[in-house]
Order: sequence, then C-alpha cells, then structure tokens
Amino acid sequence: MKVVDGVKWLARKVIENCQDQGIHLSELECGFVIRAHVLSMGDEINLRNVQTLEEKELDELVIAVSDKMLSKNDPILETLKLQVGFEASYAAELLKLRRRKRKFEEKRSELIKRAVTTGSNLRSDPQDSGVPPDTINRKVERELASALESVFPQANLIAFNSLKHKQKLDNIDQLARVVNGIRLFNRQINKGGEGIADVPAMAMVEAKALQETLQKNLTLVEQKAKLYDEVLNFEYRNPGSIAGSVDRLMSELTQRRQLIMCYHQLLFETTSGLKSLRNMHQKLQLIMEELKSLVGGKTAIPKETVYPHFVSLSAVWASMEGEREMITMRQTVHGDIESYLTCFVPTLTSGDINLARDYNRLKESKVLEMKQAKDADMILLNRSVNTIGYAELKAMGEKGLNTPYRLIKKTTPEFGRLSLKYQGFCPYTIATLYGHLAEGNPDIGVIAYKGSFYTFQGMREMRQFSEEPDRILQGVREMVVESPHLAHLLDLQDELPNFAISVFLLAGDQRKSTSGATSHDVGTQTPTHFYPSVHIDTKYTWNEWDLRRRAIQMVNLTNKKTSGAQTVNSHFRRENASQYTLPRPYDDGSMPGKGTQTKTTQGTNVPRTLRYLGGLRGTVDTNFVEKRFIMDGNDVVKQT
Repeated sequence: MKVVDGVKWLARKVIENCQDQGIHLSELECGFVIRAHVLSMGDEINLRNVQTLEEKELDELVIAVSDKMLSKNDPILETLKLQVGFEASYAAELLKLRRRKRKFEEKRSELIKRAVTTGSNLRSDPQDSGVPPDTINRKVERELASALESVFPQANLIAFNSLKHKQKLDNIDQLARVVNGIRLFNRQINKGGEGIADVPAMAMVEAKALQETLQKNLTLVEQKAKLYDEVLNFEYRNPGSIAGSVDRLMSELTQRRQLIMCYHQLLFETTSGLKSLRNMHQKLQLIMEELKSLVGGKTAIPKETVYPHFVSLSAVWASMEGEREMITMRQTVHGDIESYLTCFVPTLTSGDINLARDYNRLKESKVLEMKQAKDADMILLNRSVNTIGYAELKAMGEKGLNTPYRLIKKTTPEFGRLSLKYQGFCPYTIATLYGHLAEGNPDIGVIAYKGSFYTFQGMREMRQFSEEPDRILQGVREMVVESPHLAHLLDLQDELPNFAISVFLLAGDQRKSTSGATSHDVGTQTPTHFYPSVHIDTKYTWNEWDLRRRAIQMVNLTNKKTSGAQTVNSHFRRENASQYTLPRPYDDGSMPGKGTQTKTTQGTNVPRTLRYLGGLRGTVDTNFVEKRFIMDGNDVVKQT
C-alpha cells in the first residue's frame, strides 16, 4: 500500500467519525491534515501498513485528527485548509476550462468532418444542420449565407469534392476562420456581426474589476500582517509586555502570510492577463484599420490580400475569448479563498498594537542612537562576511559554494532576478524564534550560500547566519518538520515525504478515472501510402549491419570479373558462372593480357589450354573428372 492510499483510508475513518456528529468533511482536506499531523508527531506511524495498527492506536489517531478537524477558531487548521483548498480549487477550475475547450474543439471538428463528408449535398437550409429552428437568428443566417457565398460560391463545390480528405478539412477550417473574420469586421463597421458579444470590452472590465478587488484585499491582509509583525518584534525585544499569546499570534500571522501568497499569485496572473488583453486589443485595432484601408468602397479585392487579415482577426478574437475564460476562472478561485479573510477570531488587541507603535516611535525618535547602532551592525557584518559581485561569485564556481558571501544591488545587476530561498522570509527568525515568518529586507543585500540566496530581517540576523549557516538551516528544517503547515509557505513541501498537495490531487484524479471505465467508437481515415509510390524504395534497409555488408559487397565487385563456360555434361541444364580476381596491373599501368596497336598487324597462333570439369551434377556415385587439352589451332597437342 502506498502512503497516499493509507492516508485516504484513514481519512475515510475520520469522515465516518465526524459524520456521526453531523459534520461533513472533504476527503482531500482531511487527508492533508492527517499527513501533517503524522509528520508533526515525528512520522512514527507507518502509513503504508496503517491497517495493521492496533485498535487502540488507530482509535487514538482517528480521534486526534477528528478533534482537530472539528476545532473552531484554529489558525493552523485554517492555514492547512487554505493551502489545499487554493490548489484544489485552482486545479479543478483549470480542469473544467480544459474540458470545455476540448469539448468545443471536438464539436468544431465534428462539424468540419460533417461538412467534408456532405460534399456536394451541402445546402443553405439551416434546418438540415441539426440546429433547432427556434434558435436560429435570421439576421445571422443571412449574414453567414452572404459571407459564405462571397468566400465559397456553390460553383466551387465540384472542385472541392475532387480534393483529398486532408485538403478538404484544411479548406473548411480556413473557410470558418475567414467567415468569422468577415463577421467581426462587419460588426466593427456597423454593417453586421449580429449576436457577437463585445468580448474585448467585457474582458477588460472584468479584468480591471478583479484586479481592484484583489489589490484591495491584498492591501488589507498585508496591513494586518504588518501589525502582527510589529507586535511580535516588540514582544521579542521586551518579553512579557503584551497580553496576547505569542504562539497564537504567530499562528495567526502564518495564516495571513499564506493568504498573502495566494493573493499575490492571483494578482500577478490577473495583471499579466490584463497586459495581454491590452496588447491584443491594440493588435485588433491595427488589423481593423488595415482592413478598412484595404476594403474601403471597393467591390472586389484579391483574396490573397484580404483573407490573411480576416484569419488574423479571428485568431486574435479567439485569444481574447480564451483570456476572458481565464479571468472567470480566477474569479471563481478568488471566491473560494475569500472566506479565509475572516475564518477565525483574531486575538491581536488594540492595546498590544499601541504598545508596539509607541515603542517604535520612541525608537525612531532617537536618530543618533539608531544611526550609531546601524553603523556598528554594518561594521560587524563586514567583518563576518565578504561583499562581492555576482560575476565574481560565478567566476569562483564550486569554490564559492561553501562560503557565505553578501551580494548587494550596487555590485549585482541581476539582483532583482535572483530566486530567493524560503519565499523571501528570514531563515534566522524561523530557526530561532519558533517559526516566526519575518519578511527579508533586500535593501541590506542577500547572502549566497550553497547555490541559494537568503534575505534577512536585519543586519544582525544576516551576521548571525553568516557565522553559523549550517546550524540555522538545520534549525529551519527541524521547525518545518515540527510545524508542517510552514512547508508550503517556505516552498519546502518536496523535502517532506508525500506531503506535496499535487500527490493528493493526482491520487484523487486516478481514483476518479478508474472508478468507471468509458468506451468510445473512434474511426480514422488514412491513405494507404502517405507518399506517392514512386518514392518508395523497395531495397531500403535501416539495419546498420545490412548496410555494412552491402558496402563490402559493392567494394569487392569492383575487383571482380564474371566468366562462363558451357560443357557437354551441363548442356541444356543451366549456365555456369564463376568469378575470379583480376590480375594486378603492371608498373606502367597496363593490364596483363592487354595488347597494343601498331601500324603493322601480325600475330602467331600459340597453343591454347582448355580445362573441362565433369561429374559436378548427376547421381551420387558420379566421379569428379578434370580434363586439360593443349590445342594448337584445332588440333589436340596434349591431353591430361
């Protein structure tokens, strides 16, 4: 059994226990909380064999998790729910969007195939298309018919039917894009486009509204987090000064930090989408202006000139529709996490806030003391760690990995693009202040150590880290194991076994996909040969040894000569052939047996030696015979 399967089995036990009390829980959230609970206990329970646990131990685990899931006003539980809820909501909405797109593409492909198979039977009656008559807009019908007639007259059906299947599909697809572009252009010039919504304007309005809402909520949460940070820092410098619990305030701050990260992600994507919408809107206006200059008052325009503009217009419009769907998806995800703004009762009191503010104002009023303290911290920091440039750090290679170095903006042009470890939180406060998430201050620089970059709350924390970096990093890891809800905040979920949210999401998708098998009848039409038969090489081979063997044979054949002889015994049976190696040429380049031509032609009849072989075929008892005859003209001189 896998760890995830063991967690899911325990989650069902917890859900059954909570249902008895009238509470219905999510299996995904429950499983994630179970895994976090087991990790906080030191991962002592073997979730692979959870079914073999003793009954008492199993009941204690189920009751402990049930009590945690049923607890109210628990910031740590809300942090875990927010982490898994945000990822699950985002993944679910993205999956729905992809399914809608796939369904649309399948429907579009089916319509194109239907148009291709219909061929010459295409008619302009919309009732033959399977669309209910009461849903047909007659203005749209007339506009489509007019656009189709101008792009694809009925006289072209004969030539269309003579095309191959793939060419028909491409032509129909291109035809649909051109007609859509024509309708969009007609809408722009107020001569058509009935039923087409103003997607650019609607998308811009929705994106701006979502951006304002996200920015408003983000600012609100950041202000609250800043108050928590001020009060906790005041308590660390003056222990016992505040009325609230430090652990409780730290848990509430952690939940606020997680919410800020979710809002940052949604706001970044919304801002990027809004920028893309503006770019697409400018491109759309540019295409419209080009079409207006091309069309003007003309009655006929070459299709090679105007059709590409209609296709581009249709593509830009489709991109804007896709971006609007992404905006809708982000709105849904934001609606799912908006409830976490008020999911617990905060314990931060106005009295503690006033104490912290008074302390900070008093501290800021002592300008000279603050400057002296800052200068002293800088001197100590420069003694503890060397400040170098990013180019110098890269030039060191592996030699500079095990030594902390300080990078500042002045000597590091790539400073703004550095990937910060722990999402930019100070590792020193996490390790020494029991998981306090204090934002790092990049203005004082970053520390490069073992290929990672760390930011710190102040110069004192940076100096302490530089003196003992391994101890601080080990403290961070121990704190994450003790408080697993910090793992996703610090981007350390992959360092904890089977704690990544994607593991639980994939396990749920696999269970859904295997719960019910579906079957489909699918047919494809392919040609016998994708290329003409004249290009087919019947002697083609891909095997390397066959190619080598053929190359050796071709080389050997250049030094071979074929000769044949016919004997009485082999007469009317078959023609024999043998090969022999050509003799080596003489030093002057001539071949043996070759003659030269002179003015005088004369010669002699020299004896010839004839060699015959017998007994090569026939019965088994036939003896092999070799005869040699020395001939002088037609007379036999000697026989052996």
